[in-house]
Amino acid sequence: MRRRWLMGLALGLLVLPCGTSDAVQRTTELSGKVQSYSANTALLAVLTRLGLKSFLINDGTIITLNNHSGTTADLRSGDEVTVTYEFTTARAVRVRLVRENKLKGKVRTVTAAAIEVGAGAGSALSLRVNTSSKINLDGIVLTDRSVLVGIPATAIYEPGTLTLLSLRGTATVFSGRISAIDVANRRVTLVNRATRVITLDSRATLQRNGTAAAIGDLVVGDLVRVSYVNDGTVFRGFAAEASN
Repeated sequence: MRRRWLMGLALGLLVLPCGTSDAVQRTTELSGKVQSYSANTALLAVLTRLGLKSFLINDGTIITLNNHSGTTADLRSGDEVTVTYEFTTARAVRVRLVRENKLKGKVRTVTAAAIEVGAGAGSALSLRVNTSSKINLDGIVLTDRSVLVGIPATAIYEPGTLTLLSLRGTATVFSGRISAIDVANRRVTLVNRATRVITLDSRATLQRNGTAAAIGDLVVGDLVRVSYVNDGTVFRGFAAEASN
């Protein structure tokens, strides 16, 4: 019995912490607006819901700007920021900056590298597209973005670099169940309170049950949500989601 007691005591001593310096620091988060950053003190001042708070920046702090790598040079007054920091030391573990502008207008041109959005009669911005740019038409992610030309859109972009963060095109949306399918002419008849015959454009994005599909995969009775425009002759669908 005594031997078991001594073994338990020894095991207990092995797991005792050797000191507070090796203890894992508890972290928490606060969001707010950057007020200032001092390179001399390495302190980042942020106006949060709890008032003005200061966080220590060091070589271990990870800084991101709009989800790409950043540095202390990117810490600018007025930026939206979320700081993950050690609760007892106020050392910033991660600083996530958001700096963005909004532009509403019509899409003028689309290439693999850029999308141009016109805000008025003569003004337009060419926004750089990268792998992080989120682009959709009425919430449907597009396989062929060229369908956006001429479509009203809201673009969120990074000032300075003009990197496109997100773009949402807006057309007319109709939801209904398929009552008829004409595969050869790419037409589907949808019925809800009204009936709408939609011609799916050859560039249209089509998904069924969450995966890419062709018009021949659709089935009478499927529920379809489609984004379309009236081009003067037909209702032309550019993006559609179907489910059985």
